[in-house]
Amino acid sequence: MAVRDRRALDAIAVSAASIDHVIRVRNLPAFDEKVIGTLVGRLPGGTMANFACALSRLGGGAAWMGTVGGDPEGVMILRDFRRFRVDTRWARVDRGHHSNFTVIFLGPSAERGIVVVPSIRERLPAAVRLRKRFTRARFLYLSPHDLELAQRLTTIAGKAGCRVAVEVEPTANLTLARARSLLRRTDVLVLNRDGLAMFLGVRGRVSPRQAEHHARRLRAYGPRYVAVTLGRDGAVLAGPDAVVVHPGFRVHAVDTTGAGDCFSAALILGLCREWPLNATVSYANATIGVMLDLANGGVTNDAAGDTYSGIENVTGTAYGDIIAGNADAPANTTPLAGLGISGTVLASPAGYGVVHNLTLGDITDAQVRQQRDLAADAGLKIFVTQEGWQRLTKSAIVAAGYDPGTDSSRLSLFCAGI
Repeated sequence: MAVRDRRALDAIAVSAASIDHVIRVRNLPAFDEKVIGTLVGRLPGGTMANFACALSRLGGGAAWMGTVGGDPEGVMILRDFRRFRVDTRWARVDRGHHSNFTVIFLGPSAERGIVVVPSIRERLPAAVRLRKRFTRARFLYLSPHDLELAQRLTTIAGKAGCRVAVEVEPTANLTLARARSLLRRTDVLVLNRDGLAMFLGVRGRVSPRQAEHHARRLRAYGPRYVAVTLGRDGAVLAGPDAVVVHPGFRVHAVDTTGAGDCFSAALILGLCREWPLNATVSYANATIGVMLDLANGGVTNDAAGDTYSGIENVTGTAYGDIIAGNADAPANTTPLAGLGISGTVLASPAGYGVVHNLTLGDITDAQVRQQRDLAADAGLKIFVTQEGWQRLTKSAIVAAGYDPGTDSSRLSLFCAGI
């Protein structure tokens, strides 16, 4: 059941933040096999961190609660949270340990191999402090790698009137028999295809029809909603009144890392906003499709001819993204459908979009802290005097005294500052 209240946050994500060492290889190595790889980058990641950043980027209120190491990687993780405007007031730094990290091997055709290396065990504050935190959020979002920790958190969240969303990954090594107590306190259960098979002890590849059957079945154990992501086959969302099976959008997948986390963020946002079930799962599926496709150019390959409507946010990558308009017009001059010749507001159907209010209103302490955090980093202030599409080249930025570097994925644009 979605909650309509005045809580400041849509979700608090717990733990599972790390540094991802991403390596591209021609083929994924087997045991006793050596392959040559190319370092793509050392990037902040982790399932709960990805979820929180995606939720914030989609327009939701997100916070992260957990521990990072007292090392440069921990600093990088917390800085990235601030870049995505995720509230980190409850983050903790453990100077006696290094931050969690993963090694991700990217193979051809979006194949992946992931090694997770946890190094920090979470230590929770007193229950009374946790309960106070949870009264500020509509959802608590967690992955039950530590079942005892998850049970304690969900019990306290329930007493605070905070809904609980649980994502079961294959690495959690959790079965239905062990999770029954947890499910009774769970409002939203999210699994991917492999997580569902592990959770239920199913052998072989789970088909969309089987996923629908299992989603219906799992609701009987307590969750009000059960979502199963199926990669290119789409997703299943079972709710109190219906089960929606939504096919996957046709996209050219370059790297699927984080796609499920983006789905979960959009799902939680839809439930918080009380959208219809079919609109929620469609929005969540589209979030995956668009983010995957932009890594290869939004109008090429398998996505040629596709139309995306009601897009609230476009996130690029470091791979030279291209969004093409009319081929007969010069670059950056063709307005997108729904925009005036100089650019206007692109509106989504009522109740389905994320509203970004450009009127500041009363300035809050949180906004002041955010502005100070931004001012502490190197940057460039851009003053726009005319409505419309603007293009700022790297050479112009450098000439103004700011070097943006070579990694465009680390750039952020902020508007309506105080």
